[in-house]
Amino acid sequence: MKKYILIIALTLAFFAGGNAFAATATVNLSTLISGADKVAAARVGNLNSLIVRVNATQKITDAQKSSLVAAMQQEITAINNLKIKIDADKDVASVQKDIKNLNGSSSYPLVVRKTFVIASADRALTVAGSMELVGAKLQERISALPSGTDKTSLQKLYNDFISLIRDAKTQANAAISQVSALQADNGDTAKKQANTTALKAARDKVKLAVKDFVAARKTVASIAKTIKTLAPKAAGSTTTTTTKPATTTTQPAK
Repeated sequence: MKKYILIIALTLAFFAGGNAFAATATVNLSTLISGADKVAAARVGNLNSLIVRVNATQKITDAQKSSLVAAMQQEITAINNLKIKIDADKDVASVQKDIKNLNGSSSYPLVVRKTFVIASADRALTVAGSMELVGAKLQERISALPSGTDKTSLQKLYNDFISLIRDAKTQANAAISQVSALQADNGDTAKKQANTTALKAARDKVKLAVKDFVAARKTVASIAKTIKTLAPKAAGSTTTTTTKPATTTTQPAK
């Protein structure tokens, strides 16, 4: 009798353990799918944000915009299709395999990084255009100084400013050119390394453009300060009927 009781107890324990294992597997499957869905949603959201940013660019060509947007939309479709497959998976092994494909995609990080570089470079070109307008106004103020004013230092500062803006544009355009043709490595180690090197070099070029802008703004401040210093002297030099510089007829340039 004790023997049968022991057998029944062991049988019940086996089935109880099996049910517990099944429950654990179900929980793990659900957790894996939920986690994968969050990753997919985050990536799609990131790509959609980049599409908005690309559509807002001002300096790259329409063809470049279309190419970038098409690549991101293609990536969104691939992610959504993989998400549908993951949601339909019935076992842990299948989900893990699909998650590996999701995380191991070489096209998603490339598309994101390439787009970010190009959008940043486009922004740099836009800033350069605005600063060129500032430069034109500065040139007008320099030219407006009375004849005989020593403009040597001003002209040097202005030339430095123009050189900085030109270099910023050169760096930004070079960054765009460097990454525009990059393609996913698809597991090719050498191609992956080449892409990584190109992306880093392009980011460095954008950083150099930003440094040029910082220096250019400082140069603008120096030019404005110098003009302000010279303008009263120039005004005073044209007044001959009073014993002190006329300060009410010619205001310092601001």
